[in-house]
Amino acid sequence: LKRHHDDGDRACTVGPSLPQSPPHARCNFCKRSFYSEEDLLEHMHTKHQLCGICERQGRKGEFYRDYGYLSLHYEEEHYVCRHENCRRESYRLVAFANEDDLWMHEIKEHSTK
Repeated sequence: LKRHHDDGDRACTVGPSLPQSPPHARCNFCKRSFYSEEDLLEHMHTKHQLCGICERQGRKGEFYRDYGYLSLHYEEEHYVCRHENCRRESYRLVAFANEDDLWMHEIKEHSTK
């Protein structure tokens, strides 16, 4: 079964008279196989975290295992709001694609009036 999930079925493994099938889609975080790419994508959106900033910048499918890894990605690749009100537990999940957007957020959300 593992070989079938990882490699699919080719004529050399199932014989020329049986239908061939491609490898199953696999979640590298959970190490689970799915019947189709659509099933895998549904799983990824349900169980893992997509970086919406990367998605908007054209880098499709940038998923992270959980909020902790997404938070680290934000810290390393994007502009993160450091205000206490923008924390979710120990995670920093309010991030922006550029400094100007972060600056506008800080003025709008955190400036004292």
